[in-house]
Amino acid sequence: MLEEALAEIRSAPDARALQQVRVAWLGRKGRVTERLKTLGGLAPEERRAAGAEINALKQALEQAFEPSSRRSSRRSMSVSTSSKRPPSRPSSSANASTSRSLACGPPPAPTTCSRR
Repeated sequence: MLEEALAEIRSAPDARALQQVRVAWLGRKGRVTERLKTLGGLAPEERRAAGAEINALKQALEQAFEPSSRRSSRRSMSVSTSSKRPPSRPSSSANASTSRSLACGPPPAPTTCSRR
């Protein structure tokens, strides 16, 4: 099964085709997911062995898709003529307490309450 999936990954001509292959293998209705659903009907010993085999397949496919998707996206990005956006600023809420304390000065001194 792994060799079949790897052959499909290698033959994907672009990022869109690669995404379709990824969904066909790892998606909610993908081949690996369908195999995982069959584990419930197996005996505990068989389930353990089959589960380990399916998980190894899934991990191998995830690793195989990772570098391929980066290569494809790099290829499509280098061809793209879209303008680049400047980096975003950190959210103002992240530094709100720091900036507020610096803008307003030190906190007021604690007052003592004298009781009569």
